[in-house]
Order: sequence, then C-alpha cells, then structure tokens
Amino acid sequence: MAAVFGRHAVKPSAALWICTAILAALFAAQPHLTKVTFIDEPPVPTSLPEQVGAWQGRRLVNCQAQDHDEPLFEDEVGPEGRCPICGGVVGPMTSTERYLLPPDTRIDKRIYRRRRDAAADAISAAIVFSGIHRASIHRPEVCLVGDGSTAEIIRTETRRIPLAKGQALGVSLLTVRQFGTGPDGKPVNRLSYFAYWFIGRGRETPSHVERLVWMGLERIRGRAYPWAYVSISAALRSEGDSAALRRLDEFARALHGALHALSSPGPVESASVP
Repeated sequence: MAAVFGRHAVKPSAALWICTAILAALFAAQPHLTKVTFIDEPPVPTSLPEQVGAWQGRRLVNCQAQDHDEPLFEDEVGPEGRCPICGGVVGPMTSTERYLLPPDTRIDKRIYRRRRDAAADAISAAIVFSGIHRASIHRPEVCLVGDGSTAEIIRTETRRIPLAKGQALGVSLLTVRQFGTGPDGKPVNRLSYFAYWFIGRGRETPSHVERLVWMGLERIRGRAYPWAYVSISAALRSEGDSAALRRLDEFARALHGALHALSSPGPVESASVP
C-alpha cells in the first residue's frame, strides 16, 4: 500500500527512502542542535594490568621512524625513550595509527605469557579508548582486512564466556587467516582467534552497532563518555583448535575481572564536543 504525503501517494520504497533521509538529516543536525559535553571518565583503567590470572604481560611500543616502525617491548627501550635498533622515538601507536586516529586516542598493548619462554601460549591484548571524537574506535573488521592487509576473516560468531554468579561476557569471535612467507620463501598461512568487546559507562557489548546506538543516546542527552575497545588474540595450531579457544576464554575471563576490579584512574575533565 502506498503512503500518502499531503495530496500525493508515495510508493513504499520511496517512503522508506524519504524516512531514511529525514532520520539521516536529524542525526547530522543533532551535534548543532544539542550542546554535548565530553566527560573524560573512562569506564575501566586506561592501561592493561601487568598480571592477568596466570599470565604476565609485557607492554608493546612502536618505533616511530618511518623506515622502521616495528613493535618493541617497552622494557627493551633505553631511558631516553629511543629505539635500540635505529634510535627513533618510540610511542604506543604505530605510524599508521597516529595518522588515522584522533590525537586524544589512548592505546595500551601487551603480550601475555604464562611463562616467559612459552611462545605457543602467548596472548596478544590491546585496549583503545575513544576521546572527544568518535573516530578513535571503529569496526575492528575494517582494520583486519583493510587496504594492504594480508589477512582474511574465515568465520565470525558471538561467543558467551561464563563469568561468576551466572553472568556471561559476550565477545565477537573471529577466526583469521594470515598469509605470509616462511623462512624458505614458501607461502604459509597462519590461523588465529581474534576476540573483542566494548565497555561503556555501566554497560558492555560485543556489537559495534549497539555501541554506536548507546553513544548516540549519550550525546542526545548532552554528555559523551569514553568507550573502551578491548581485543585479544591467540594463535591456532589448526582450524578449530579447542585448546586455543579454552585458553582465550580463560584469559578473557581473567582480564574482564582484572579490569573491573581496578578503579578508573585520574580526575574527571570536561570539554565541549565539536
């Protein structure tokens, strides 16, 4: 049945486009109609814990030199904050991240191991915090298979990891295949699990879309808070590696508990959102 606008009948498909255009215009105009205050009160600490359950973590930093731009362990960097290989300045972001992300983005990355020499059991973890601009966090799949990437996502699912008192942590779980070259020059494929979720003020979700909805509602009410994007990754020996999945579940459960057990650092600061 056609919708009626004034004296004119409009087909359902056209009515849908009109409604979509109106909603888009209202969403675009919202920042100009409502004064939004950014309250820098992170929902969890902005640094990953050194100890997560049985895992000990080492912080990763990146050399900022364009001809190097390689990850390093922070404890291997000299007191001057210089790369021990090329002498370049080091920082928490890669050169690509510094170029793409707003300057108030906060990132912490670590490699966790149960034993220092247990490379097979290593877990990579990162936490990213949005700032005044929402572009600090985007859909993770975009980065994994973006321009220049040598990876493909071969499976996506939502996984619920049991917590204490009958609760569960929802995470988006991706199985990723990375293409590379072995020491002999032959092509090799590496498999890994990549799990992520988002933490906001009083809520958590594995859904990028749900996070955007909550962020939009916060801004409509005139306030914006930092959101945290937490990601963890573990290598697989083969597709469907159940041991790696159990290890990922155990680490995610311990990390979730550690993040929420610690108080949020620093004073609350406010600024107007452009």
